[in-house]
Formats: sequence, structure tokens, C-alpha cells
Amino acid sequence: MTRKVMDQSWTYEHYNSEAEKAALYYVQSAGHYYSKPIYCCRREGLDSLLIKYTLDGTGYLKYNDVSYTVRRHQLFIIDCMAPHYYGSSKTDLWEMVWIHFNGNSSRLYVQQILKNNGPVFDLSAEPNNTILPKLLQIHQLIRSHNYQANIVASLLLNQIITELLLRSSEEQQDLQQLPPSTTHAIRYIKGNYEKPLTLDQLADVVGMSKYHFARQFKRHTGFSPHEYLIKQRIQESKILLKNTNLSVEVVSHRVGFESVSHFIQTFKKSEGVTPLRFRRMWN
Repeated sequence: MTRKVMDQSWTYEHYNSEAEKAALYYVQSAGHYYSKPIYCCRREGLDSLLIKYTLDGTGYLKYNDVSYTVRRHQLFIIDCMAPHYYGSSKTDLWEMVWIHFNGNSSRLYVQQILKNNGPVFDLSAEPNNTILPKLLQIHQLIRSHNYQANIVASLLLNQIITELLLRSSEEQQDLQQLPPSTTHAIRYIKGNYEKPLTLDQLADVVGMSKYHFARQFKRHTGFSPHEYLIKQRIQESKILLKNTNLSVEVVSHRVGFESVSHFIQTFKKSEGVTPLRFRRMWN
């Protein structure tokens, strides 16, 4: 079979124990490719996540029927379960470093990154960014045979994914950077969370149509107005559960829930435990 990359290219298949696969972000394989004009890959249904960082030349990606071009200091991250194709320009040959990885909650993070941003990140204005050095450090680690390599590689993968998630998020704005209407709505919710607030009421407070308000609030906070209200109520209930002896029923009413059963259900969905269990854990 014709080799699709030049001889100076390398690839490394990495071993992980079952315990490491269960507990860590883990590298499945990695490499540094100098493409030939015929370099390409088309597939789907592979249980793996992939980062490719362009060092030189031009590559092409088609992911979920959308086409992208990746150039120097641009990367893409994809879930290889989805249909995808990538390959090199025939004339501007693609040089890239890459890592296939999996494990822990990595797929959920990558799905959120893709939802927020899509697969491609342009770091061409940041040639000294921190992502490339971490990818290269992972390359060194997995070929070092150091017994701690998989733990450190997991940490670095976590840092890379976290940075991409932060870069992808439209909600990285502090309160001072939000539109005045969103800031006003947040302050109003925080001051009146115990009341039966509705979308119509909040829209009236900020002087907007409820549909425009809801879209703007979601875009800038990551939550719908109702979700933000529930989040605030849960936060306040945790303070009361930790620092008072009020019954769960009283706490539920204090923070604006009309039904204690609805409060318990909502609290457990948010925190993973019932309010009573939460109180016992903290006291």
C-alpha cells in the first residue's frame, strides 16, 4: 500500500491499562505527519477524539457536511464517531501534529466545544500559544516510557480541552461586559429569586419583548432566564441548608419553590443528591 506521508513522519500507538482508561483522559495514538499530495482520511464510527494542529502548509476538513480549510497555527478538534474527511492540499503540503484521545468526560467537553464554536480554531495571531507546547509535551511523554507519563498526559489533555472550551464559549464575559439589559435582569433575579418571576415580568423590567430578551439573555449568560432563576434558587438553598436548621420544606419556600417535591427533584438534578443528603454531607 502506498504510504501517504513522507519518511520523516512518525506515529505512535499508545498503551493504557483498563484502570487508566476508566480514570484518565488517555492518549490512544499520536504523531507528526509531513503529508504527501495523496494524504487523506475518510471515516466515521471511530470511538476516538482527534486534535490536529497545523505546523505548515494547508489541510482540508469536512465534518458533518461542513467544509473547512486549516492553515499554519490553526487546529481542529473532532469526535471521530461523526462522518468526517480530512486531507492535504495537493500543492501546499500539510505538516501537522496530532493526538487521538478518549476517556473520562472528554467526549462531553468536545461536544460542547463543537456546539459553541465548531471544530476549527485559528491561533495564527498567537504563535506562542500554550496549546502547541502541550501537544508536543504529550508527544514526548508517551514515547518516554516514564511510569508517570499517562498521568501527566491526562493533565495536559485536560488543560488543552479546557482552554478550547473557554475559547469557544460566548459566555466569558463578566457582568460589566454584559449588555445593560442583561445586567439589569441578572440583578433583578438575584434580588427577587424567591418571587414567582415569569419571562413576561423580566422582559417588562428591562423594557424588551420577551422573545428578544430571552434570546439575548441566553446568548450572553448561557442560560435561559428561567434556568438562571432556578440556578439562583438552588445556590441560595445551599446556603440555607449549610448554615441553618430550617426544614427542607421551609427552605424550598424561602427560595421560591411552590412545591417541596419539585424543589427536591430540581435540587437532586442539579447537585446529584437530595437536599437532606446535601445537608448531612456538609454538617
